[in-house]
Amino acid sequence: MSIQEKQPRIWEMLRKSIEKGQLVHALLFEGEKGTGKKEMAKWLAQSYFCQNGPIACGHCHNCQRVLAEEHPDVHFLQPDGQSIKISQVAAIKSYLGKSGLEQSKQFLIVEQAEKMTVQSANSLLKFIEEPTGQLQIVFLTENKEQILPTIQSRCQILHFTPFSLAVLQNALTDEGVPPMMASLLSELTNDLDRALTLYQDQWFNELKELMDKWVQYLVRKDPYAFVFVQQSLVKMCRDKKQQETLYDLLIAYFHQLLTVTDQQQFPGVEKWHKEELSEGLAIVLSCQEKWRFNVAFQATLEQLVIKIVGK
Repeated sequence: MSIQEKQPRIWEMLRKSIEKGQLVHALLFEGEKGTGKKEMAKWLAQSYFCQNGPIACGHCHNCQRVLAEEHPDVHFLQPDGQSIKISQVAAIKSYLGKSGLEQSKQFLIVEQAEKMTVQSANSLLKFIEEPTGQLQIVFLTENKEQILPTIQSRCQILHFTPFSLAVLQNALTDEGVPPMMASLLSELTNDLDRALTLYQDQWFNELKELMDKWVQYLVRKDPYAFVFVQQSLVKMCRDKKQQETLYDLLIAYFHQLLTVTDQQQFPGVEKWHKEELSEGLAIVLSCQEKWRFNVAFQATLEQLVIKIVGK
């Protein structure tokens, strides 16, 4: 899935700005992880240096080097440990204050910009307020509020919205993920890369096989669902992260139960009214909340079974 498909509104706006020669020299891309911020920044850098421009062709030597992060005039500033330090900014400013190695222009992408120290952010202000030569800067962040107001006020801020379920599902199926799995993964995360990582993860796939069985027991209101908790699920999910994944997966299943059209996927669900399914989801969310407040994982799952199967 191309960045044009992921963020069509922003892509079109930037395309028009490039073609009209009206692109501002400092941009701030803000939005959740996986929404395509860095990909858009690299596309912008490709357009900046494209040999067939003004819009990135994606095929020329410069476009390929930008994509591979090997272009000498495209710089990436990333946190060193927990922050972007003033020493890092000082080092990169020694390049930005000069002409590019190959052309007279340069491009800077600041990743996780919210991790700039006050000193490093202030050090970059000079290049935003008084850019030397042709310099384009793009800041990327998941938390705009942690970036200094002085930086924000000097940038054009573009908000990257999460992908719709349909867009993410289509992207996953394009990558070879089966439709039902794509539907489930799109409920779990809005991050395409994370969804593909989960799809390829052995532990996740083993858990999903167990969850397929357990959800069937729950749907049929089979008391064996209680035994299954101790025999299989607790053994499979030993740490907090794994337990959180189970709950997220169960919530995703209930969302599917509420919208499923193929009753063969969940035999027995046809006997449930929408209100019952909504109540079931509420029970899952309630038990998840208790687990988050340190009620034992096994106890919350067993309570969940009693409330759903006993209804």
